[in-house]
Amino acid sequence: ILGIIIGTTTTVESAFGITFGLYQALSALGGLWVPPAILPATMLAIGEKLPTYQAAAMGWRLANGQSIAWASILGLLIWTIIFTSLATIFTRRALRTR
Repeated sequence: ILGIIIGTTTTVESAFGITFGLYQALSALGGLWVPPAILPATMLAIGEKLPTYQAAAMGWRLANGQSIAWASILGLLIWTIIFTSLATIFTRRALRTR
């Protein structure tokens, strides 16, 4: 869904750079490159809110034989609603300008 937002709000030339930059930022802040426990407190607080962290947390819990936390499911659902709403808004806007 985030790809739809980027595709409708940017040019073909800049879409890759923006996508790659977001991938890097979301992965780093989401704790996918380093264990979240070693992140500074501020970065960890921000990272725990990101969809990358929530998705990874689900995987970490399953790998440890635990059940998925409802907070992770709720977090991903909230991000899905946010991204879907933004994609709808930007797509409608792009269609009106054509």
